[in-house]
Amino acid sequence: MKGNFLDVPTDCPTRERAPWLGDAQLFFDTGCYFMDFTAFFRKWMRDVFDDQAKDGKAYNIVPRVAKHEGMNEFVEGSSGWTDAGILIPYRYWKHFGDTRMVRDHYAAMRRLAEFMVSRIGDTSDSELDEKLEPGEYRQYVVTAGFHFGEWNEPGSTPMDVTLPKYEEATAYLAYSLGCMAEMADAAGETEDAGRYRDISEKAKKAYQHYFLKNNTVDSPRMCRYVRPLALGLTDEKSTKNVQEGLVCMVAENGYHVGTGFLSTPFVLNMLSGAGEHEAAYKMLENEEYPSWIYEIRQGATTVWENWDGVASRNHYSNGACCDWIFNTVCGIRMRGENKFEIAPVPGGSLTEASLEYESLYGKVSCAWKKEGGKVTYTVEVPAGCEAEVKFAGEEARTMGAGKYELSR
Repeated sequence: MKGNFLDVPTDCPTRERAPWLGDAQLFFDTGCYFMDFTAFFRKWMRDVFDDQAKDGKAYNIVPRVAKHEGMNEFVEGSSGWTDAGILIPYRYWKHFGDTRMVRDHYAAMRRLAEFMVSRIGDTSDSELDEKLEPGEYRQYVVTAGFHFGEWNEPGSTPMDVTLPKYEEATAYLAYSLGCMAEMADAAGETEDAGRYRDISEKAKKAYQHYFLKNNTVDSPRMCRYVRPLALGLTDEKSTKNVQEGLVCMVAENGYHVGTGFLSTPFVLNMLSGAGEHEAAYKMLENEEYPSWIYEIRQGATTVWENWDGVASRNHYSNGACCDWIFNTVCGIRMRGENKFEIAPVPGGSLTEASLEYESLYGKVSCAWKKEGGKVTYTVEVPAGCEAEVKFAGEEARTMGAGKYELSR
């Protein structure tokens, strides 16, 4: 992060030095804990919308640096990348409780949302019927545009990027428009909120119809299980099935990372969401390729772009796995103004873990240590705040400001 967050969030400080929107939106929640980058992102989002295209899209790279000025317009506006124009203001608002970015860029975000909507329906190639059967749901599937999709997925080939990305693009349409609807409500734009919420819900139903047949996923790709869970595209019937499918796939894959660019930030959280904390620990601690610790064993001091290290070796985006370390291993989550949730989950081979976070409201911390058959927890809640604290096997309790030590 220190090597890349210099005026703009570059993907790597070496060969490209390009501020890709996808990297930034995927890492945002993780980066909040590492640094206070509020001013940094307020500045960069002005850059993003200063260069907004006439049709409303946010470009994949902003500023469009010299090396990429000639990038074919055809590839611009990729789902998961262009969405940063909506998702970064949304996450900024949710994390910091500040609507400033929403207010400042609302008109530009509306133009971006309309660009996204313009790509749904029968607007793609003549072979569409062979890929998605006609019906009432297809009008809410994203069928137009180029999309990078699950970039750098283990086992993928360079030609995979040319394939249609109906699943990935429709997932992001449903998710991003849902976020846009929330921001429209916050901005008092009730008509917009209703419109975007309606399209989001219909795109979600389209996703379920085409990509969650029989309330489950039938795919050899790990990302196809992670994405619908992470982006809230499953319903009560399908959630359990998709969670079970993910857990089985992870075990069959030897707890190696099997996701690419768009899903890696979510995979550990989705395993914990399925109640499989130990599976998440096994993936995090895996030392064989592809894994994070494999990189360390090869001498890495920064995160790689590709799991095999053949491209950039200083690429922050796959470091978004740290989000799970913060919110699950150490268990600290923000829960609104002056409120936290602290629910650490000891596990794996770790005998101790600790996190101190300088939040907007002061230092909040949680540490745990296994010793003599017991686990000792140390928790600190900032002045003027309260936290809902929960340890494994116990009921949650509300704790006010102060420092606490408890053994279980």
